[in-house]
Amino acid sequence: YCHSTFDTPVIEGGVRNEASAEGEGQFDLIFDYTFFCSLPPGMRSNWGLQMSKLLQPKDGLLLTLMFPVPDAAAALGDAEVLGPPFPVSIQDYSDALEPFGFEMVPPGPYESSLTVKPRRGRELVCWWKLMKSARENLSRL
Repeated sequence: YCHSTFDTPVIEGGVRNEASAEGEGQFDLIFDYTFFCSLPPGMRSNWGLQMSKLLQPKDGLLLTLMFPVPDAAAALGDAEVLGPPFPVSIQDYSDALEPFGFEMVPPGPYESSLTVKPRRGRELVCWWKLMKSARENLSRL
């Protein structure tokens, strides 16, 4: 659920195989605050597709809060059994976003000084830019 006190469109929904045309291409910025980690790994590609459809076709920005990103994610075992939240990695985000025209904005993932104490060392912030060629990438899939 989301709420906005600004005069901006707000869309509530989930990740589906086929995205609704509602809101398509009209957002300058999307903030994913731990939604990605709630998805089983097999649904993450659909999330990437949905993000690319909702953002404006040129220069749209996606801000991701990556959690949980433990260094020992591999030692945790099968992610399908552990979640949600499912362990995530920078590579998981790249795999879900790059096929749909996203590029990581330098300097890449970083630890925020605003991270709450219990999440320090397990949370990263990363910006992604939807490149102008993203719609072309979608039409090739």
